Amino acid sequence: MHHCLDVSFNEDRRRIRNENGAQNFALVTRYALSLLKRDPTKMSVAMKRRAAAWGDTYALEVLSHGMTQV
Repeated sequence: MHHCLDVSFNEDRRRIRNENGAQNFALVTRYALSLLKRDPTKMSVAMKRRAAAWGDTYALEVLSHGMTQV
């Protein structure tokens, strides 16, 4: 998992000094990584992240895969 986080989100290059801030940001990136991996699109995780940043439609599609239907 560390390799995916480092390659996709540049985790080792973060400059967060506050311990709570670093833990919170790590939690958010792990959740984002799990949502991106759950998406059935045949792209790399880094490309999925970029596509979600470029277009609101794809970002909402990725987020909706994380929601369970009630």
